[in-house]
Amino acid sequence: MSVDIRIKDGHGTSNLAAVTANLAVRTTETPPNIAQLKERGELHLLAPTRVLADKLKNSSGSSDQVINGATTPTEFYISANSSEMRVITQARFVIHGSDMSITTAEARKYGNSFGSGLTNGIRFFARQGGAETDIFIDPVKEIQHYYNYQDDLVNDVSAVAVGIDLLAVTINLPDEVVLVPGSQDRLVVLIQDNLTLGSDILKHETLVYGRKVVL
Repeated sequence: MSVDIRIKDGHGTSNLAAVTANLAVRTTETPPNIAQLKERGELHLLAPTRVLADKLKNSSGSSDQVINGATTPTEFYISANSSEMRVITQARFVIHGSDMSITTAEARKYGNSFGSGLTNGIRFFARQGGAETDIFIDPVKEIQHYYNYQDDLVNDVSAVAVGIDLLAVTINLPDEVVLVPGSQDRLVVLIQDNLTLGSDILKHETLVYGRKVVL
């Protein structure tokens, strides 16, 4: 007896079933290709993740925080993006100015022109879902206050020029700050003092690091 029966599954795949001479059924299954998986809604690819490194900027796109924030308090921020989820894990404050030695009495200042510290201070917070959460429990008014939050601190006297010191404060955020795509979420540094006073703060910026998941 000769038997030669082949059966296709009828769904456009290459799967076959054949009846052998001893009447057993033998199946041949071909794995689906990418197009077939996508059509059937069974394709689950990991979204590409990339390194995020940026500076907080004001509404004009400037990262320079040496401004008169006493007259107009100004936000420097990174916002949510519609095409990617942004996850911030670390921030770094970089300051060049005079009298910025954190190991001397200058630690109770915020540069030469602020001998008693800032009046209102540097506020650092996350705005998520319309609610604000402070990362600095209290605004930083003296450079020694960065010690409360720092994970790494570099202070090099006269590093920039004679009499101009470098202060770089790295902060690993206690919780990841997730900026939800399409939302009004943002991570913010608020400058609310006149950092241009005396012209001895030459640089004041905030950098942020983390990852972004492309949607």
